[in-house]
Amino acid sequence: MYNLPFFLELFEKKYTKIEWKRLTKSATNEHWTNKLRLECEEKSTLQNLAISNLGIGVTHPVWATVSSSVSDIRKAITKSRMLTGIYLLQAHRHRFNQAEVDPICPNCRTETEDLCHVLTICLLYMNIRIALYTPIKNFMLSIISETKWTTHFSNRDAICTLKVDCQNITNLGIIPNNPEILGKIENMSRIYCYEIHKKEIIHRDITLPWSTQLPIKTPITIFTTMCQLKLLQNFEMEQNEFPVRFGMDDPNTTWRHGKPDYTVVNNKYMREKSKNHQTGSLEKTVENLVKSWEMESTHKSDLKVVLTYIVTIVNP
Repeated sequence: MYNLPFFLELFEKKYTKIEWKRLTKSATNEHWTNKLRLECEEKSTLQNLAISNLGIGVTHPVWATVSSSVSDIRKAITKSRMLTGIYLLQAHRHRFNQAEVDPICPNCRTETEDLCHVLTICLLYMNIRIALYTPIKNFMLSIISETKWTTHFSNRDAICTLKVDCQNITNLGIIPNNPEILGKIENMSRIYCYEIHKKEIIHRDITLPWSTQLPIKTPITIFTTMCQLKLLQNFEMEQNEFPVRFGMDDPNTTWRHGKPDYTVVNNKYMREKSKNHQTGSLEKTVENLVKSWEMESTHKSDLKVVLTYIVTIVNP
């Protein structure tokens, strides 16, 4: 079964204890790895998993890159459920109860709620995508060219694959098989998936039961949601901007306690804000002006310079 040497061969070739242990371990791992991969290929729920990278004794990047903190382990558990196809969505519920359960996403009512829909297009998670998908894309663009990105990631399935198991991208030769690169992508995508999960839990807890919360799918609701999706697609790049705080890079600035870092604040703001103003609009200008005033008045030591700078922005 394990293709180990026949006993007559053992008499002819004298294996040392270490050689024999190494040989048996290698043969055993190879046998069960092949068996594992064959069985995984038959499971439709494992379509997002990089099956060719599975192996006995090989830790998947989801767990190889996670720390020992409770929060990180929770993120890894959620990511593993998505990776193995056991993250429960409407498409799964419908499969087991087709007569009573609607597979359409209860949040946006546009299409079947499967993993690809949740991670790439569902309107409920738009702010999370704006805040957390951009770092993943920017990191990928630092590795590959923009042309290569457009070629390989022009559809939702490819983007979903990148977020769920980036090893698939490595197997296609799009990015190098570098543990450091894979680890960074995995860390960012793990946070992304967990934030999606948290949003779904919060939304589910504050809404009505399934039987009463689903709106009637009338032509008006269909038209409204399709318009929202169209606006999202048209203005995604324009909305995908962190607040601009004027004067942050002025070399002559005297800071009270050192130059502030708004990375965490920006991410939280992008996730939780309820409005997305178009670039260049009056609303966007006012939004940036308020952020600039907060930064200037809180962190700069000379208030006169602050007031002069704000007036200059308003009346250039």
